[in-house]
Amino acid sequence: MRARSPKIKSIKPAAGIEGGKVLIEGTGFDPEDVSDFRISFGGILAMPLMVSSSKVLVQIPEEAKPGSVSVRSKKKNSNEWDFALAEKLSTSVNPVDNPVFDSEGNLYVTYSGKRGEEVAVSVFRVSPSGEVKPHLTNIPNPTSLAIG
Repeated sequence: MRARSPKIKSIKPAAGIEGGKVLIEGTGFDPEDVSDFRISFGGILAMPLMVSSSKVLVQIPEEAKPGSVSVRSKKKNSNEWDFALAEKLSTSVNPVDNPVFDSEGNLYVTYSGKRGEEVAVSVFRVSPSGEVKPHLTNIPNPTSLAIG
């Protein structure tokens, strides 16, 4: 019996950043042969975290390139699937939950620190160019934001 070529039917979420995880759904994936299993993000290879016959969990590799994603299983290549690689705006803040954007494209993120830690800045503003500035202070354990 001849092995079928793998086929990508969806990628969830449809966009991500380096280091994020995505779930690839499709057919023809072989969990028994992970030695030849490869996922390509714009030509940059990634190894699967989990493989079943219909799903692959993978972490987006550092240096991933925008463009398409493809899977290789049993020496056969899948179709290519368009994937939006988002730009990492900042690595100097670690948002807790529900970041928001204003009409000028600024990103606002909360930062509550580690458990029991009092932080000097509770909310940061990240400009479209990636510049991080303190925005609000002295809010204990901020977790979510909304702009009305």
